[in-house]
Amino acid sequence: MRRRCAVLGSPVAHSLSPAMWRAAFAELGLDWTYDAIECGVERLPALLDDMSASGEWAAVSLTMPLKLVAVPLVDELDAAAAAVGAVNTVIFDAERRRGLNTDVPGLEACIGETGVDVADRTAPVVLGGGGTARAAVAALARAGADVVRVAVRDPSRGAPLLAVGPRCGTEVRLEAWPRSPATLDGAPVIVQTTPAGAADSLADKPWPRGAALIEVLYDPWPTPLATAATEAGAPVVAGRRLLAHQARAAIAAVTGRVVVVDLPVARP
Repeated sequence: MRRRCAVLGSPVAHSLSPAMWRAAFAELGLDWTYDAIECGVERLPALLDDMSASGEWAAVSLTMPLKLVAVPLVDELDAAAAAVGAVNTVIFDAERRRGLNTDVPGLEACIGETGVDVADRTAPVVLGGGGTARAAVAALARAGADVVRVAVRDPSRGAPLLAVGPRCGTEVRLEAWPRSPATLDGAPVIVQTTPAGAADSLADKPWPRGAALIEVLYDPWPTPLATAATEAGAPVVAGRRLLAHQARAAIAAVTGRVVVVDLPVARP
């Protein structure tokens, strides 16, 4: 049977995941398909049920706004997904669903690309309070950060972020959304996880001294924040790099095989 995979989310038409996964399947000699399916929170439970019942589906990738709501819809979680309470990959195994979070190792790889040692500096900063922000906390903890500052626009989203810290062996300090980038001075790395436009106001001021940027967004690119960091001479890791890193980990988990070629991170 020809196996099927897809990315689910809303909006999802802009996703680069189909190009990357199809390239990986071609490299691995697998006659599998990978599509993009528009899916909101309300539709997800029924859609996963249908996919489980069909027997055709190998896995699905999840993007906003599905990473958090998918947790109770799977039968088991890998260590990263359990730690952060978010799922970005669902693997269909017989009658069971496995939930993975490959954003965590993907973000850890991005931290490595900045060339910054977060274990030997003041606390890094995460902007945002969603599932990707939780993964960023876990990734920074894996990279050696003893303390992670998290700036949220909505304080009601703080409790889950605080819970991630002890599960990952780091201390999370919640902060109000910064009015000025100057409050972020000294952070070795800033991980920007909010939706498009949410952090644009921080690009209107001088870039925080000494801070590298990991920007999870990749469309449109560059973001105003990435432009500000680049013009200041700061290291910038683009969302396309995260997408490739997390996809590589997910593909290995789904197929049992490692992709050794570079995955495309732009549309043909």
